[in-house]
Amino acid sequence: MTTTRRKGRTHASVGRGVRVSATEDAAQLLEMAFGLHQAGEIGRARGLYERIIEQDPHHADALHFLGLACFQGGDGAGALELIRRAIREKPRVAPYHDNLGAVLESMGVLDEALAAYREAARLAGDDAERTFNIGVVLHRLGRLEEAEAAYRDAVARAPVDAGFHYNLANLLKERGRLEDAVGHYRLAIEHDPGSADARNNLGNSLQALGRLDEAVDAYEAAIEVRPTDAVVWFNLANVHRERMDLHRAAAGYAKAVSLDASFADARRALAEVEHARGRFDAALAAYEALLAREPEDARSLAGLAAALRYVPGGGRRPELHAHILRCFQAPEVQAQDLAAAAARQLASRHALDAPDADLAALIERVGADPLSGHLLTRTVNIDPGLERFLTAARAHLVTGGEAACRTPATLALTAAIAAQCFINEYVFATTPELEDAADRLRRRVVEELGAGAEPDDGFRIRCTLLATCMPLLEMAEGAALARLDASAWGDVVWPLIERTVHEPLEERARADAIDSIGAIDDETSMAVREQYEQHPYPRWLDLPRRQPVGYKDYLGRRFPHLDPPPFLDGTLEVLAAGCGTGQEAVAIAAGRPGCRVLGLDLSRRSLAYGRRMAARLGVEEVAFVQGDILNLGQLGRRFHVIESTGVLHHMADPVAGWRALTECLEPGGLMRVGLYSERARGEVVAARAHIRERGLRPVDEDIRRLRAEILSAPEGAPLAGLAQSEDLYTMSACRDLLFHVEEHRFTIPAIAAALEELGLEFIGFDPQVPGVLQAYRAFNPADTDMRDLSGWQRFEDERPELFASLYVFWCRRPA
Repeated sequence: MTTTRRKGRTHASVGRGVRVSATEDAAQLLEMAFGLHQAGEIGRARGLYERIIEQDPHHADALHFLGLACFQGGDGAGALELIRRAIREKPRVAPYHDNLGAVLESMGVLDEALAAYREAARLAGDDAERTFNIGVVLHRLGRLEEAEAAYRDAVARAPVDAGFHYNLANLLKERGRLEDAVGHYRLAIEHDPGSADARNNLGNSLQALGRLDEAVDAYEAAIEVRPTDAVVWFNLANVHRERMDLHRAAAGYAKAVSLDASFADARRALAEVEHARGRFDAALAAYEALLAREPEDARSLAGLAAALRYVPGGGRRPELHAHILRCFQAPEVQAQDLAAAAARQLASRHALDAPDADLAALIERVGADPLSGHLLTRTVNIDPGLERFLTAARAHLVTGGEAACRTPATLALTAAIAAQCFINEYVFATTPELEDAADRLRRRVVEELGAGAEPDDGFRIRCTLLATCMPLLEMAEGAALARLDASAWGDVVWPLIERTVHEPLEERARADAIDSIGAIDDETSMAVREQYEQHPYPRWLDLPRRQPVGYKDYLGRRFPHLDPPPFLDGTLEVLAAGCGTGQEAVAIAAGRPGCRVLGLDLSRRSLAYGRRMAARLGVEEVAFVQGDILNLGQLGRRFHVIESTGVLHHMADPVAGWRALTECLEPGGLMRVGLYSERARGEVVAARAHIRERGLRPVDEDIRRLRAEILSAPEGAPLAGLAQSEDLYTMSACRDLLFHVEEHRFTIPAIAAALEELGLEFIGFDPQVPGVLQAYRAFNPADTDMRDLSGWQRFEDERPELFASLYVFWCRRPA
């Protein structure tokens, strides 16, 4: 709220005792004019002042009062000229200087305003209001110590003036002296109970002090005084949000929006809270309302994308199609969030599931839609319907050969399908006819490479078609593609060659430079390493550019009960244990400032992927090392924070691995762990049993066979629900989900027992799916810190699906 300011003197006594003219008529006119002025009839008063000045251009009081009338009418320049003329006539009249200061202050000429107020004080002495005005200008000039002294002087002279206390409190709040500010806000309210601003700013200070219950009281009192103030409702909602009372927070933000439809921060906060509550439709609607006003707003686009991950939406919606395109172009957006919604928009817009559709014409239309290029080259498709179309389109294009791929739109879609197939590691189902056509293409391309061919239209098309069926580097002479000039490939095909040839070659080169710790000789660890050497996991393509948030701030918001260890204020040593292809390690280094991150994994090939991505994204505070968690002691290092999600349950003895992590954690250090839930993975357990019964192996052919069975299963059939898992849609993720060489699952009591055995303190769950925390709070409101593991066990008994991905939680090693 703005600082209260006093704009000088207009009291009736000003100049009343001064004889302004030799004529009685001037004195009478001044009397009449001043009466009208006080009555608010400014126009008539100005006319009389002007008549006096016509009679006597040197009439100081008339000049002064006419200047005040101009000032009140918004004519600051005219007021300045008239008051200065009055001062030239009578330089020793203090109120003239007071009002000159008020005019100058309003115009932002602060140094001159301060000089005017001080001249008034020199002429007439200090009083409370004059001292206060000096304090206001000093405050605006940033001379805070002098301003505080002036305000305190004013308060001492007039201790019951609410405005004096209010301004002093604002300054103290600005200087970080919140307890002192609270005292003066309370005095301001005591002397002016109707001051909503003082009550609101009192709430701000109490909230900053962490006294949230008192802050709620202050904001609610401000609302009683001024119930239509959107800002106060917004501030009240912020406190409820900080207390994790998202129901009341959402209500407060909604009220603020209803009072001020243009209040973008309130709309955005409402959207974020609705998302956190798991009310994704409401979040989506709020983001769409924001984007209707500001279509390019980056934060709203990122929020919309995050909501779309859970509400893909059905039916053709042109406005959503446009929003999704803008999302893909915003660097703050996680592109994978858009995969399901973009697929459904494409399916609806182009009727991909229409029976007896002309496939060639459909390919042309989809290829001309820019959404298809973004979706297929920047995300893993997770929509079964779109996969069916892409599989059919690939077969049509490859078996049709160059003739089927001659138009720009068709070539663009072919290149995009090839990129998608490379991303998903060629997980799409195949046929003998497609394999024969691909083999003919491969032989011809190898022959042309052996003959030293340069890219022409036919060669480019053949390479693009072949890339839809196999990694180009896997064919004989494939590395020779890297020697061809980039410009010769053209704008459509070059990105495909860069991704499928140059990037894998870069990873091979980077793999040789990765250090190792100890020998990997545990039998299970060796088997797991082999799995991830064959299928590095996870396949990730980007990181959104978002405002970094330090561990202290993140954990403080997520776990208000946590007493943050002092080391969170310094540079942190962080371990991403079992980081795979480096997504977790790079994300920590990019998103948590003040961290030096080490990524550890069994698979050198996976780590090479991470090193390449870190270099591409310009993330420097991350290093990688190959090794087994069981050998961590050989590093000779301790870490302030360890993150290890989805790793321990793939070890022969998860608790032994967890113990190795604990032993290299600093006293007081923090650990984030993710473990499979026994209750939530029932369908996965059934699938693994089915795999054993069928004798399926963890090879590409058998993985494709099982996927086809799952994707064709009718709704309600065994395993059909796995089609909803995003992990089904790349070869490495599907193997990790269903064919892993080692898997343990946990219950919440087992987690509690392991924490006790390892001497770790449970801090709280950090679920990957929004809405879980709010659902638990409603289920068990007595557990205010949400740390009662027995309560969480009862909650999972009712809602096991909420932990279908992982239990993710934080714990701490005692100091």
